Amino acid sequence: MIQRRLQSLGDRLLLTFFVTQLLLNGTAAILQDRLINNLWVYHLNCYSTHCIFGYYFLKVLSNKQIVYWGFFLFLVSLLLITLEIQPYNSFPSYLYSISSFITILYAFFFLNQIIDTLPAIRILSLKDFWIITGILAYFGSSFFIFISYNYLSSISLKNVFVLWQLHNIFLCLACLLFLKAINSKKWVLK
Repeated sequence: MIQRRLQSLGDRLLLTFFVTQLLLNGTAAILQDRLINNLWVYHLNCYSTHCIFGYYFLKVLSNKQIVYWGFFLFLVSLLLITLEIQPYNSFPSYLYSISSFITILYAFFFLNQIIDTLPAIRILSLKDFWIITGILAYFGSSFFIFISYNYLSSISLKNVFVLWQLHNIFLCLACLLFLKAINSKKWVLK
């Protein structure tokens, strides 16, 4: 039986993500306008986004070990990258890249789980399908932006601005897909 619950896990996750992005990106913009260092906000955004989506996949994936290993990899990467590669006073582009890659892997594992366990129903009507689509659109596109950020910022700040505008377009696209998920009526079989 397919369930529909108001304010279900997916709805709460997406609303939490929306509010977190609004608060953190708004704070970063205000600090930047006042010429105050805002890099700590981007670190916090990376951690919170990884935890929000990690929690979602911990709840929906049948193989929880995948998520535990993903969190372990993220924490080890956090320590190594912060201590050795990108100090805390720089934009955490490599950590964002690793977080995006891990989240993409979670999404593919869950998509495989959905396809393997669903009866022959229309997948486009499923809330979880639209959540996964939004995750893949944002994190899949942003992965390349994050991984190239340090290089591009070292050769041209103009390129970084253009790159960040592309990032914002992908974030808007993901938010539209997430809104589609919130408005979808059907859930994956539980």
